Amino acid sequence: MNDEEGLLDANKDKEQVQANKAANKKFPLAHSLLDNVGFKNNLYLESTLFSANEVSGLIQKQEGMGLSMGYQMAKVLKDETTCMNVIVVSIAMKEGEWKETHASALLNMFKVQRRIFAEQLELCFKVNGMPNKHTLLALKLDPSVNTTQEDGIFSKRTAAQLLMVGEYCHLLVRQHKLMVVAVDLEGSSVAGSAGCSALVPDKRAASSTGATGNAAKKGPASVLSRVNNTLGQHMVKTVRIDPDTNNSLVIIKLEEAKYASICVSVLANPQLYMVSGIFNLSVFWSGQKSVIPVHYFLWMAKVGCVKVASANVETVFSGAGRISMKSTASARSSSTTTPSCTTTTSMTGFA
Repeated sequence: MNDEEGLLDANKDKEQVQANKAANKKFPLAHSLLDNVGFKNNLYLESTLFSANEVSGLIQKQEGMGLSMGYQMAKVLKDETTCMNVIVVSIAMKEGEWKETHASALLNMFKVQRRIFAEQLELCFKVNGMPNKHTLLALKLDPSVNTTQEDGIFSKRTAAQLLMVGEYCHLLVRQHKLMVVAVDLEGSSVAGSAGCSALVPDKRAASSTGATGNAAKKGPASVLSRVNNTLGQHMVKTVRIDPDTNNSLVIIKLEEAKYASICVSVLANPQLYMVSGIFNLSVFWSGQKSVIPVHYFLWMAKVGCVKVASANVETVFSGAGRISMKSTASARSSSTTTPSCTTTTSMTGFA
């Protein structure tokens, strides 16, 4: 059946449902054996999972998103799942409409579903508990999130606020020291290369003009060498560190003040960095490379490379099945020399 035939069948189903409902028949869609109660329950199930389905679709569309956005979406889902006012689809009208219903009016199975979903969100994301350090750092390095002590995201949770600020400051100092070491190693490498050339007799110095005569071996430079060269050159230009007076705290304090000022501007006008309704951290941080370099490299190393992902439930369980079968086959092949054992693999996915 081609796509056009599928669309025609779908339209016929819709027309049949509307006609059967208008005639007050028991089964709005007879061949699916859904009576009015089942049809209504199906709409309620879609209503209670509407936001979760939307979040999953956004994550898949974005091919993963940052921990900061993932945490914020989990928080919205948790608030909605525990709220006593539920927005559901009403079937009173032919096209359907959204209306507000009290959670106590829902059937028990929907109450259980909402409770378990809220528990799983808390278990995975610690929305009301203590998020892990990676998430705390991601939130702090997201200028679109208010992380101030007065009225920020953890203003009423002192422990989470203190841990977030502590992790942020600690990793900034560590990142700055790593950058200092990288600059020193870059300088030592250049000096060492020149010294070795001078000590080896009859060794001709490499040409800096790139002449084609007796030039060095042709071919692309390795990825690591290009990364190290770019990083070293960029840090020499932007960090401006005197190795003899390495005062990391002073430099970090200056960058913290700059970043705080930038956050105020971004919170006032985030539209400059919005892409498809989502604050694009990559666009923002690409413009901060020379303004707050320590922050930039910390975001690149610890935050920008970590993504929240969404997987189809069937795909996850298929993978779990393959792992389980391989484990069973491995156990059988080694049963002659070692005692047999049973391996159970449990994986859970939300689509």
